[in-house]
Amino acid sequence: TCNDNNPCTVDTCDPTTGCAYTAPTGTCTTASDCPFGGACIGKMCVCGGATACNTSGICVGQNALGIGTCAAVCDDGNPCTLNDLCTGSTCKSGTANTCDDGNSCTVDSCNSFQGCAHAAPSYTCQFDTDCVEGGYCLQGTCACNGTTKCATGATCNLSGPASVVGLGTCMPTCSDNNVCTTNDSCTMGMCSAGGTGGTMSCDDQNPCTVDSCDPITGCAHTTAGACNDNNVCTVDSCLPGLGCVNSALNVTCNSQTDCTSGGTCQFGYCTCGTGTNCAANATCVFQNPVFGVCVATCDDGNPCTTPDGCNNGKCQSNGTKNCDDANACTVDSCNTNDGSCVNTPTAGLACDDGNPCTGGDYCTVTLDPLGNVIANSCHAGTGNGCDDSNPCTTDSCFTLPPIAGTPTCNHVTLADGVNCNLCFTGTTGLSTEFGSCLGGSCAGNGLVSSCDDGNPLTTDTCISASNSPIEGCVHTPN
Repeated sequence: TCNDNNPCTVDTCDPTTGCAYTAPTGTCTTASDCPFGGACIGKMCVCGGATACNTSGICVGQNALGIGTCAAVCDDGNPCTLNDLCTGSTCKSGTANTCDDGNSCTVDSCNSFQGCAHAAPSYTCQFDTDCVEGGYCLQGTCACNGTTKCATGATCNLSGPASVVGLGTCMPTCSDNNVCTTNDSCTMGMCSAGGTGGTMSCDDQNPCTVDSCDPITGCAHTTAGACNDNNVCTVDSCLPGLGCVNSALNVTCNSQTDCTSGGTCQFGYCTCGTGTNCAANATCVFQNPVFGVCVATCDDGNPCTTPDGCNNGKCQSNGTKNCDDANACTVDSCNTNDGSCVNTPTAGLACDDGNPCTGGDYCTVTLDPLGNVIANSCHAGTGNGCDDSNPCTTDSCFTLPPIAGTPTCNHVTLADGVNCNLCFTGTTGLSTEFGSCLGGSCAGNGLVSSCDDGNPLTTDTCISASNSPIEGCVHTPN
């Protein structure tokens, strides 16, 4: 094949003379004689209008009627030229490549070997002419002041490199495409939002509007929510000349108009009850079975309080959640994290086993090997429900129909002379005095003993009894 890799020649082969590489003449007999497309008109290859060149050509040199010739597109090997075209058999350089990246914060240049380059401006200098954005060279840095004229498209930026000596630097102006920032400036080849000017102020000096800025459309002023203090216990409004007013929701009133949460103004309160409706955002908190006040509902953040209501502009609780499970053997509480009731079985609590003839009943808890509660019940105490605290009587208890559960006590007087003791608190603290029964009472013999054994490791108690091996002072290890 005959291919000289030159888009500006027509490659042919003659059986006698061999390969030939000739520049197109632009003349033709038929359209096939036009290597870069177009039409053969008047023995000339022409283009324009509906007549187009092929993919290797472009229509150039159009006259007033739009008629031109197809020229081959080529590449002169120089990245700093664009739209190179063939002239004869030679590729002719097109227009210069400006390498404009559309970024005002870069200096665009072209190197015939490497192509386009986009670098941040350098503000170091030896001479004033080195300061391409304008200004003058001061101690190796491009500087400017209030009277210095910068180049077109640049301003004297007081936050530039020369700011260390109290001067500005001529730097290109730019836009970050956000209308809400002002005085945008270039930094390291990029446009910095706001620069030294910050953000646009959209304050319209109207306290009854919410001022904002949209990056595309700019300032906006809306009235919705302008005076919202995010407090459900206030009525938010805006008064001309005064601005926002956030009035507290109260349960008291002077007239019906004060009852913004509903109810009827009477006795100085916004009252409610059967047949009296509060507002949709309020509830009737009853003070007694028939009378209540309308209170705006709110949430104090504690799920264990209910119902919550507004008063004097603040949310306060009107009661606590009832977690009583009617079981004397559990400690009842409310979980402030989620408001769930917690009923913890607890041993040792006082309870009633339902038998009036037992006293000192107490709660017991049975656990499995893993520590889980498997039983929680009330255990009969050892006390006697008919104990008259008299050591000289024998006390017994029984119940009889028709009043089931009502105890009947029987107290039998002991014989005179039976040993007994009394417990009391005297000058030496808890003490006991021994004696003997006489006429159904314990008569002391005058011999008093203190129950304090002086041992801090014991708990000292006293039991008043008769004929008992544990009568008198008892010292239980702690």
